[in-house]
Amino acid sequence: MPITDIVGTTVVEFIDYSTVVVAIMILWYIGKFFMVGREEEADPEKWARGAKEKRASVKAAVDKHKEKLDISAASKKRKRLLGAALGSLHRAVDKAHNFKDDALKRKEVDQVRDAKSRAREIRKYLMLARNVLHRAHRSAGGDREYTRKLYDSMAAIIQHFDADVKNGIPSDEIEDALWNSKKRTVFKSIDDMMGYCWQMYDAIEKYIETAEKKDVEISTSTRVPVSS
Repeated sequence: MPITDIVGTTVVEFIDYSTVVVAIMILWYIGKFFMVGREEEADPEKWARGAKEKRASVKAAVDKHKEKLDISAASKKRKRLLGAALGSLHRAVDKAHNFKDDALKRKEVDQVRDAKSRAREIRKYLMLARNVLHRAHRSAGGDREYTRKLYDSMAAIIQHFDADVKNGIPSDEIEDALWNSKKRTVFKSIDDMMGYCWQMYDAIEKYIETAEKKDVEISTSTRVPVSS
């Protein structure tokens, strides 16, 4: 037999064999497909459990995403409140400078009245700062310990201010020596109050900077993972 005939016969036999193998594989995949379908139909509880697990996974991812958005919104709210507290502290310090420049120049009734009015103005801004710090503390979430310290520190500043300045302004009816002594005490307390206010200012700015960094971290990790 010629070689070409042998090769041709071999090729034909190989093609026939390959066709049979492919046909068998196709039949196997078709059978596998229907068998999987029958398994799911035969075990509906297993299918239901799988569907329930997938729903739970998606719900957990969505809840986590929502929680991160809520934290970010609360942080931004605190930032607005703390910005208002910074403004109130700044105004309180400005009023305190004016007090030192203009108040209690003479031992006269109008000077005492003016000093008390100026002290009330300073206290008004200290109270505004304390109030917004309290609101910030209520929305602080996981940062409550730090915001509580800010609020408590502000309350302590006001307490000392009331005792040493607001209630320490000397009367115009006392002796000159006592007047001058009480005046010096009031002015020293004003200096102390301004120093405490600037310390509070720095602490609040530090907190705002930290909150902004957290906002960036949260905003880069709020994608809901896709369940496969």
